[in-house]
Amino acid sequence: MFFKRRFLSLFLVLGFWPLLPGPALAAVTFTGLATRDFQSDSCLADPGGRDVGMPSAFPDTEISGWDIEAVCLSYDPAADILYIGIQTFDDASNVPIIFGDADGDGFEDSAGLVLQTLLGEDRGDLEGGEFFTLALDFNNDDVADLVAGTHNENGLSAFGIRDGAAPPDHNLLLAPLARFYGAALPATLSVNLGFFPDRDHPHLEFAVTGLSTLPEYSALDFSDPDSFFRLYITTGSFDDDGIAEEYFPNVAAWRSLQVEALGDFDGDTVNDAFDRDDDNDTLSDLIEKNLAVFDADGDGLLSEDEALASELDLNADGDIDLNDVGRWPDADGDGTPDYLDADSDNDGIADADEAAALAAAEGEGTSAGLRPVVAFSAGAEADESSGDSAPARLGGDVDLTRGPVRLQGASCGVAAGPFSAQMFFVWLFLICYFGLSPKAWALRADHFDDRTETAQTLAPKKFFAGLTQFLTHAPLGFGLTSTGQSLDNVVNYFYVWDVWGAIGLFENWEAGLRVPAALAAQVEDLNSSVERNTSAMGDIRLQAKWRPLSWFAILTYLDLPTGEAGDFFGEANVTGGFKLLAEQSWKRHTFAGHLGFLGRGPETVAASNITLLKVYPEMLWGAYYAYDLSRNWLGLTHLWGSSDFRSEATTPVEWDFGFQKGLERLPMAFSFGFGFGLTPGYGVPTYRLLLGLKYFSSL
Repeated sequence: MFFKRRFLSLFLVLGFWPLLPGPALAAVTFTGLATRDFQSDSCLADPGGRDVGMPSAFPDTEISGWDIEAVCLSYDPAADILYIGIQTFDDASNVPIIFGDADGDGFEDSAGLVLQTLLGEDRGDLEGGEFFTLALDFNNDDVADLVAGTHNENGLSAFGIRDGAAPPDHNLLLAPLARFYGAALPATLSVNLGFFPDRDHPHLEFAVTGLSTLPEYSALDFSDPDSFFRLYITTGSFDDDGIAEEYFPNVAAWRSLQVEALGDFDGDTVNDAFDRDDDNDTLSDLIEKNLAVFDADGDGLLSEDEALASELDLNADGDIDLNDVGRWPDADGDGTPDYLDADSDNDGIADADEAAALAAAEGEGTSAGLRPVVAFSAGAEADESSGDSAPARLGGDVDLTRGPVRLQGASCGVAAGPFSAQMFFVWLFLICYFGLSPKAWALRADHFDDRTETAQTLAPKKFFAGLTQFLTHAPLGFGLTSTGQSLDNVVNYFYVWDVWGAIGLFENWEAGLRVPAALAAQVEDLNSSVERNTSAMGDIRLQAKWRPLSWFAILTYLDLPTGEAGDFFGEANVTGGFKLLAEQSWKRHTFAGHLGFLGRGPETVAASNITLLKVYPEMLWGAYYAYDLSRNWLGLTHLWGSSDFRSEATTPVEWDFGFQKGLERLPMAFSFGFGFGLTPGYGVPTYRLLLGLKYFSSL
């Protein structure tokens, strides 16, 4: 039967393998954070930088929510959808400023004290005199062919798209006004607004569907690399008394974009005009076009100055294209240039494999890893989930009717990483197939973080790290035996340091490591009054999180046998499991919940020659709530528990509370809190105290 069950598990996983989803391409999922939703190469930095002026009454560090750091564009030719994201700057705490928060005080719908003193207003949802207008001109006649946004006479609830206004109302200086918005467009075009910007969705994101059905779109010549269209954006308010307006790229000036900005050869959501590797073979286009020698700053793209300095830009338009060079290198002569050919020498070996082999032979990397255009600091939005406890079933020697019985199993959480949707199921299969070894002794060693058990993941290359210290009182305590004998707590307390870190590997993938250590613990044998003060290493946990939807993530974890089982702070066997995480935000409120499974084999546990308990696989559950008290303060609470559906006390429940304080001038946050057990069963301490400090990157 043992082998039959394992064979069936293997058959089910492999049998459904062809049906497992792969990574999605050529689509952008809006989360309200453009730096997460768009690849960095798709974002055009505002040439003016931080250029929205603030009245002198504001501190120099104050940044308006009208100030655009970058405009992100991604066009999906197959679906005919243009995705647009408006990225604001980060504040002094590396938290993204809410788009439309005129005075940058962290509240998008109300004026701060300084703005109130100036008699200015900061309205919510771009109501009143606030506006956002984007204009596109495809036939380059200085008249907008598509206008998207909301003018000064309505708000985000009326966000829409229109034709451009006829002269003289086509003037870009009139873009904030209703008169700039022309007639209705054909029904084949529509617009979808991602979110009304708020703390949890600070950036403005929207999508225009049916772009190619716009009549003027036909003016583009996709066979001519010098064919182009133009873009203009302005935003601001007439009610904020002295805070300037934003213009992209400049006042009443169009930004020209090559027609390649509407193509995506490899379907990676980075359009060809911005893509450093159009065929996704890990060799940059500049290498395959023999132009890398002119890339003086090594960013993988040729600037106008670099193109002109090459003396190959014959028409002096700031780029080198087929109108300058006639043809691109084509090593195998198959008619597909090398920069678009995944096997440019037609030897049956992909260019990516040949590049990797060459790099390994030379001990160097390829030129695939190139510098991003726009950076993102995860700040408080970034997530760090922790593992749930491993409660155990009680044995026959403990009488639940005579007093409370407490047992807590330790864990420590973070991420480690698979690299595709299929690899997630491989990971899960390995846990269920090989990872059911029992883990009976370990005491819960995770901490209470600001985003515990939520569905958020870090953006690629973004990370945070921290140190959390906490004290748990009586985490492994027993009441009265069936003979009436009073048993001691076994563990009176643990003082734990938890060193952890996590990093975003890919879009919607997060990985990391956590290492707990009990610096001080007071342990007492069941049949003795002698107390031992010890220190012990905990079990290292590897954890991977994949977020297929903006509100939903799947988390898997493995506990490695690095702990000290003899001191109830680790176990010599590997265990693992998974959790399903869901999250929803509304204004300042964040709600989250999780439901999961811990895989382990049943085992009877004894100490001091007394049978204590038996452990089984179990279900994990929890609920989380956070509230933004102010710009730098966050209040949070976490209710969690578990059940193996076998013992008499099946639901150990703990309730934790905490606060987080972001530091003003450093990308760091300080947290403190407490928790206590709600049920008189196993699995929770009498109380828990915690103190932590975390650092988040600003890469």
